[in-house]
Amino acid sequence: VIVAFNGLYYRGVLTFLPDMLASYESLATVTIAGESVEPSGYVFVGLLVVGMGGQYVGGRLSDAMPPEKAAVGAFFALTVISVLFVPAASSGLLALLAVSALLGFVLFGEQPLLQAIVADYSTSDVRGLSYGYMFVGVFGVGSLGAAFSGAMLAYTTQRALFVLLAVVPLTAALISAALWRSNDAR
Repeated sequence: VIVAFNGLYYRGVLTFLPDMLASYESLATVTIAGESVEPSGYVFVGLLVVGMGGQYVGGRLSDAMPPEKAAVGAFFALTVISVLFVPAASSGLLALLAVSALLGFVLFGEQPLLQAIVADYSTSDVRGLSYGYMFVGVFGVGSLGAAFSGAMLAYTTQRALFVLLAVVPLTAALISAALWRSNDAR
């Protein structure tokens, strides 16, 4: 269930983010040597590159503490980032770059945490199948997040989308906290 919520958020945010970034004045298309350059694409790629560092940190955290506990923090962080994304991105280039970097870092940082959780809660004889279900959750169920975001953007604003998407990691944080507490009780 946690993985499915992660997928809903992941696809819900990333599917339309390049177009959303292009809508900000600070990332308007510029012409260099007669060629049009779209800075929004570079910011999106930068977000993905920063995500590599997030994956490393997430992996280290999953080795240093219960991954459920780290997942609670990551999901709460995504909740806050979601609520602050549009106001920060609208505040100028530096704020937009900062909030984009945070989004990429935390979004990809939770991936190794989820993999560690799946490993901890599956037996060795079904671990491969469990990872298969994990990817069905992220990319199968998660594809509904893209449909939701597309509909939201068609009928509402970017701000409304990010505020509603904030509910997804908040719910995942609460489920992760319950899992962490039940594991501590054992």
